[in-house]
Amino acid sequence: MPLDVGVGILLAISCRALFNVPLTASLVLWSIGFALLPDIDVFPELIQRKGKLGGKEIGLHRELAHFPLTYLIPAVIIFYFVGPPWGYLFLCGVLLHLLHDSVGMGWGIKWLWPFSQNSYKFFADRENNMAWQPLIVWKPEALGAAVREYGKPDWFRRYYLELHPIVLIEIGVLLFAIGMLVLKF
Repeated sequence: MPLDVGVGILLAISCRALFNVPLTASLVLWSIGFALLPDIDVFPELIQRKGKLGGKEIGLHRELAHFPLTYLIPAVIIFYFVGPPWGYLFLCGVLLHLLHDSVGMGWGIKWLWPFSQNSYKFFADRENNMAWQPLIVWKPEALGAAVREYGKPDWFRRYYLELHPIVLIEIGVLLFAIGMLVLKF
């Protein structure tokens, strides 16, 4: 999540440069909101699983709002009716979030849904460790088996509360974005 917030801030700054719009608090907040939008499905999973997220079970997170193709029509509508700067923030924020969820932690997303139920993950191995393998494709049954076998119930503590490379990268991007924002305001 820190990475998504940082990306949202950087997109707002780039929107200012690309579209010559003022960098306002509202623009930054909307941009962060768009970058976090696909994670709206965290809340139903937390309710469904009584406060648990991920681990050795596939829940609703990444199964409700993590389908890239479903964002294309809203992006076109926003571009046309609200304006190119807002369409840019929406489309880039959502797509960069989904790309982020396809690399690093997690089991990837269904990039081609509704045409395919397969989940796609970049630079991981079958045990969901970071690797130089460019693409892993999981069919639903294989993904369920991999999650049950290799899922990490302590993933949040492991990735976010310890000095793990993922948290260092995410916090680094967030701090860089905040620094850029301070310089631009």
